[in-house]
Amino acid sequence: YLLNGHQFEAAHKALPEIIEKMNKFGLKKSIVLAGNIATVNFLVGDYEACVEWTGHIMKNIKTGSRQDIHRIIRIYRLISYFELGEIDLLDAGIRSTQRYYANCQLPDEAFENQVLRHLKSLFRAPVYEVKKRYEALHIFLQDTLERNASTLGVEELLIWTSRHLSSSGRQVVKADRPLSTNGSF
Repeated sequence: YLLNGHQFEAAHKALPEIIEKMNKFGLKKSIVLAGNIATVNFLVGDYEACVEWTGHIMKNIKTGSRQDIHRIIRIYRLISYFELGEIDLLDAGIRSTQRYYANCQLPDEAFENQVLRHLKSLFRAPVYEVKKRYEALHIFLQDTLERNASTLGVEELLIWTSRHLSSSGRQVVKADRPLSTNGSF
């Protein structure tokens, strides 16, 4: 509820209690709950916790019918490595993500593969090109949202790019509407 209402800090503060109850009731392997925890950590910039929870999902939770969650959390993980300055982990993570997407037979034009291409371009950009790369990714995400509002992760990635673009003096996100029902898993 807090996540969908853009109350990310409040959701983040509620996580210890949620995690405690998940453990108590044996729900630590719920991909939906774990995915939402990773998402909240990503959105508030708690990148270390995001890496921890994405790793938990990748290692302990089968994809089942929610392969979409497994695909997007890999993107969150890469961004978290980038934000933490973990270049070696980022490079290894990119290769691992590419292999995972290939094993899933994810088409090149799939949302996650397109985001991955944008991210690789951003991660490797010289300093004077970084803003342009954020803008290109942001435009791609906005176009994706307009074409298909149900794409998992698009709104969260828009929030992330918006923060980087607004820190350079450009206001780009409209946070007055809640995340779509697909904003959380």
